[in-house]
Amino acid sequence: MQNNRRMWLACGVGILALAGLVYAIWPSGQSGYGLLKSSDPNKRIQGIVKLCTDGSEKAIRAIATLMTDPEVEVACRAVHAVSISTLKERGNLVRQAMTDQRPAVRAAALAGLGACGEKTDEQALVESLSSPDPSVRAGAAQALGHLLAYDSLPALVTALDDPDQGVREQAGSAVLQLFSNRDVGYRADDPPEIRAQAVQRIREWMPSMQEAKPALRSRVRRSRDRKSTRLNSSHTIQ
Repeated sequence: MQNNRRMWLACGVGILALAGLVYAIWPSGQSGYGLLKSSDPNKRIQGIVKLCTDGSEKAIRAIATLMTDPEVEVACRAVHAVSISTLKERGNLVRQAMTDQRPAVRAAALAGLGACGEKTDEQALVESLSSPDPSVRAGAAQALGHLLAYDSLPALVTALDDPDQGVREQAGSAVLQLFSNRDVGYRADDPPEIRAQAVQRIREWMPSMQEAKPALRSRVRRSRDRKSTRLNSSHTIQ
């Protein structure tokens, strides 16, 4: 009898512990669709992450509904998730976010256009390099680099002298990609006189780089494809 009592007591304690554990982790156990509807922005972000992993058309369309979320971080995460998806109309959806009144969301949309590979938006991206908001200028530079937009090289070189260091960093990264990752000696945080010397060297190299742009674009894309294949393989193994 005493042994039975101890057994039932142990079972009761175990059940209570399990119930507590379930209660503690329950939010992470919710479906991504349910998390998107949460009043907590952090949970909405969790929902975006979950559904982005799902990757289905239904999941991405659900994420797209948060591209106008009142919380800037949520909206930016949604824009990014849509831009890297395989949804056919992702370019149009991301382009709509460029009209958002919040600079951070517009910057995310600009970077997203680069991720989408939307070559038709190069001129809009170049124009955005003149935006009064540095986050928008930085997003435009990032997108142009990702697109390997060689025709935008003059505008990107001009952006190397931007007063905002974050913009200079993104412009420098874009120029580096266009130069097939050749170190051009430019550092966004260098003193102005050192940056001016690097920019002058880049301007001198520009004509030859633009002549060679088809071959360079092909080489860089092959390199990106190899990296993407290795990354996907490592994810599969894990």
